[in-house]
Amino acid sequence: MNAGNQLNDILLFEKQCLVELHLSFSDIENASFYDLIEVFNSRKEDKIIDPLELFKSLNS
Repeated sequence: MNAGNQLNDILLFEKQCLVELHLSFSDIENASFYDLIEVFNSRKEDKIIDPLELFKSLNS
């Protein structure tokens, strides 16, 4: 990957933070890049389910 593409990827990511997370420029610049990536990669399907709650819901 060349430097131009990497810069463009970062700019697109920052745009996504502005639009979807409603962060300001200073919020983005002061935030951990890896924490922001983790936020965008999170999915509801990855949520850890309490086994007892799952058992209760299946036996109701």
